Amino acid sequence: MVCLKTNPTGSNDDERVQQASRHDLARALAPRYTHASRRQKGQLLDEFCAITGYTRKHALVMLSRPPVEDRARSVGGRPRSYGPAEVALLRVCWSATDGICSKRLAPFLPELLARLRHWHALRHVSAETLERVARMSPSTIDRALASSRAGLPKRGISLTRPGTLLKPKTHMRQRCSGRTPFNGLA
Repeated sequence: MVCLKTNPTGSNDDERVQQASRHDLARALAPRYTHASRRQKGQLLDEFCAITGYTRKHALVMLSRPPVEDRARSVGGRPRSYGPAEVALLRVCWSATDGICSKRLAPFLPELLARLRHWHALRHVSAETLERVARMSPSTIDRALASSRAGLPKRGISLTRPGTLLKPKTHMRQRCSGRTPFNGLA
């Protein structure tokens, strides 16, 4: 029996098994394949090809060097510095200031938190949380508020649009020939 299938993952045969199962099977058969005689290796290879749908050469590689077991992937980087309490307080401050940008909010946060505390708007918030939010950098504020800003439309620096109010007030100059007028600056 010879395996001639060239695309083991391309079709939807019922005989085929999922990739994880194929890898499990390769890990299970690899020790037997390593210690088997030449004839037994051929039989194991034929069986493995029939079950998985791999080509003979790929099956040989899989049984010679079985894939390593998948480990749980860990998220790299530093752990988050600010928890949900700090982010919730920051969202309150951000909405109280009508959603100003983080570069303007960061220097204003200590004063804003002091005033909100003075007016008893932050009775349920601990002093440690207030202090941590007051020290947040603009970049950290941007990252913490990213989910809140996701659905909102982006605002630019200015709302001024080009218009026709100045067009009639510009002076008319004549070209060198003196015949065709054109708009120009005063």
